[in-house]
Amino acid sequence: MIDSSIIYAIVTILLALTDAIRVKIAMGKVPNINHKVSWKLGIGAGASVLIWWEIFVLPGNWWSLLAAAIAALGFVGIRFALYDLCLNGFRILMGTNPTGRIDYVSPTTSSYLDEHSEKVPFWAKRIIGGMVWLLMFLAYKLIFKV
Repeated sequence: MIDSSIIYAIVTILLALTDAIRVKIAMGKVPNINHKVSWKLGIGAGASVLIWWEIFVLPGNWWSLLAAAIAALGFVGIRFALYDLCLNGFRILMGTNPTGRIDYVSPTTSSYLDEHSEKVPFWAKRIIGGMVWLLMFLAYKLIFKV
């Protein structure tokens, strides 16, 4: 599971870079970029990594589906832990982060997740994401003894 997680983490970082570039291009033209694009790309990339892992790494039996489901939940944790951190870091580098803070959350975001989880502090979301990945990794290790 570690290899697929590393690949998805790299994909998440690249998607954050893509969105930082999209923000830079759209700045001053529209109030917010469409976050559905990023989520769809994240889901598609995660599915692609899981399919690769399923075909080339896992043994190809019914237990492989359980392994893929555990990894998919781990990918959700990776997204929560890394995406906003990387997006804010890239926005700082590009000069489009108005506060210059790594924990910046736009007050006018159109992100469904950000709009409905504003009561959870920024760093708590990152810790929860990391813990979700860690729990899935440990479950994978425990179940598959690898």
